[in-house]
Amino acid sequence: MIAFCLLLLAAADPGGWTVAKWGMSPDQILAAVPGAVRLERPEKLKDGPAPIALQEADRRILFICDPTLRAVAIQFTEPDPAQFLRVEAHLVSKYGRPWHRETSEIEQSGWTFATTLIQLRRVALRSVPFRSLWLIYSLRQPSAAY
Repeated sequence: MIAFCLLLLAAADPGGWTVAKWGMSPDQILAAVPGAVRLERPEKLKDGPAPIALQEADRRILFICDPTLRAVAIQFTEPDPAQFLRVEAHLVSKYGRPWHRETSEIEQSGWTFATTLIQLRRVALRSVPFRSLWLIYSLRQPSAAY
């Protein structure tokens, strides 16, 4: 009975990021995500579909396809020191507590679902004025675990 209750409380697998779902083609992503644009493919990267991006006020969202959607990487453009905690609190309210958490100069939290891995990573180097905050949704490989 307890195991059944825990299953009911578990968050549903997002299966992608918002309306962009695993397995979608680049054209399907462009149709589903308002404002998304196909980027120019660097000359060195001739194979595979061109990357797709969406620029918002405080973040850039990259859709990685190979040949269909495999990951969504969200880069916060100017993260403040408390933004990691705000984003993490939002993810906790949506998906529950992270299954994995590390703290150091590279702080990260992770959630694992049947088809999706979610990683929130903050880099704040004390020796140089550098801060980076990424939220990455990726297609989980069957053998992958956090």
